[in-house]
Amino acid sequence: MPPANPSSADDSLGKNLRHMALTTSAEKLGFSADDEFPEVYGVLVDWPIDNQTVASILAMRNGTSSLYSNSTFGVIGGEAHAPIRQAARHCVRIAADCLASSEPVADYQLPTRPSVYFYLLTYGGVRRCAGVEAG
Repeated sequence: MPPANPSSADDSLGKNLRHMALTTSAEKLGFSADDEFPEVYGVLVDWPIDNQTVASILAMRNGTSSLYSNSTFGVIGGEAHAPIRQAARHCVRIAADCLASSEPVADYQLPTRPSVYFYLLTYGGVRRCAGVEAG
């Protein structure tokens, strides 16, 4: 029997993938600090698209990249394309510049407009910095 609300499965998929990205340790992913990525191994950016939908963009040191949402869309597997792998790795390097202005967090709430959250995935835990959407 199909679920009463077909979109409920889709709605939870993006949320579950986002949660997994934020809670899986670097060690479990096979990442450890090195000269290229000494502190930050990934970044997840939560960006409210409208008053109901938040896009979560993930970039990891190995080039893994995905787009999740709390709605019914998402794209995973961007790392299959060399330019996307390179962009993801570059994004992680840039995110490391925000480390000093971030704070450790244990909850991973979604922002509301006009806030944008940057979750830095570090070897010592998750940190967050907040920004405001320009425009």
